[in-house]
Amino acid sequence: MGALIGKVTFPQLMVIVTIEAIFYTLNRVICVDLLHVHDLSGSMVIHIFGAYFGLTASMFFNPKKAIEDRLKQNKGGHFSDMVGMIGVVFLFMYWSSFNAVFADGEQRMRAVGNTFASLTASVLVAVYVSRAVKGKIDMEVTMNASLAGGVCMGACCDIITNPGFTMLVGAIAGGISALGYLYGNDWCKKHLNLHDTCGIQWLHGIPGIYGGIVSAICASSGYYNFGNTSQLALVFSDAFNRTMKQQAAYQLAGIAISIVLAIASGAIAGFIASRLLPAEHFFDDHDHFHDVVYGDDTKESHERGENLDKYDAAAPSPSKAIN
Repeated sequence: MGALIGKVTFPQLMVIVTIEAIFYTLNRVICVDLLHVHDLSGSMVIHIFGAYFGLTASMFFNPKKAIEDRLKQNKGGHFSDMVGMIGVVFLFMYWSSFNAVFADGEQRMRAVGNTFASLTASVLVAVYVSRAVKGKIDMEVTMNASLAGGVCMGACCDIITNPGFTMLVGAIAGGISALGYLYGNDWCKKHLNLHDTCGIQWLHGIPGIYGGIVSAICASSGYYNFGNTSQLALVFSDAFNRTMKQQAAYQLAGIAISIVLAIASGAIAGFIASRLLPAEHFFDDHDHFHDVVYGDDTKESHERGENLDKYDAAAPSPSKAIN
C-alpha cells in the first residue's frame, strides 16, 4: 500500500490485496515450508515481497502523472510528521516483540536484544546522515530510515550472537535507507519512471534484501556461532540434513524467489486492478473523506479541495501552490 496510496481507489486496492494475499502465502510456503529458509520475522517473505509487489503494481497506475503531481499534494506537513513520529515511537518499542514472537527461550532473548540494538544503531546513523547531507534533521529520513534496522533483523535477529555485529548491521541499514530517501527516490523517478509514494523500497525492499544477505553470512558461520549441530537444530529446522554453507545458499535463494514472485504477482495484480475505474485525482481524499486539508490549514487549501473540477489538464499557477 505504501507504493500505491494516493493513486488507487478502494475497489482497486481490494482487488490488489486479495491477489497479494494468495501469492504471499505461496511465497511463504515455498521459502519457509519447502526450502526451510530461515526467515523468523519475514525480511524476505514479508518485507521484500510486499515492497516489490507494490512497486511493480504501481507501474500500472500512471507513474508519470504521479511524478508530475500537478496539485502538489503528495507531501506531508508538521501535523502529519508529528502523528507519524508517534507511530514510529510505538514501532521502535514493539518491533522487538514482533521479530521475536515465533521464537522460544534463548532464541527469543537474542531476537529481542538484537532487534533493539539494531534499531538503536539505525536511528542514530539515519540522523547523522541527515545532518551531514542536509545540515538539519529531515523528518522523513528519521521516521523511515530509523526503522530499517528492525526490517533487516527479520531474517537474522536470532542467529547473530555478537551485539557489536548487530549494531554494525543496523548502522549500515540506517545509512543505506537514509541515502535512499535523500537521493534514491528522486533517481528512481527520473531514470526508472518509478513512483514510490511512501518510499517503501528504502524502508522495506532494500533493507529486506540486505537482511537476507546478512542471514546468509550468519548461516555460513553457524558452526562458529553455535558450536554443534544440536544447537544449530534449535534455530535451523534442516540443520541435520544440510551444511551451513548449503543453508547460506538457501538463504540467498529465498531472496531471489521472493523478488521474482513479488514482481510477477505484482504485475498481475496491477494489470487487473488498473482495468477498473481509475482515481480521478491523485493524492486527494475529498472523494472519500470530509474536512480534508492539505498543507497549512488555510482558506486556500479548503478552496482547492472544493473546486478540483477547475484544475484540468493545465497545471496550477505558482501562486496557487500549497504551502
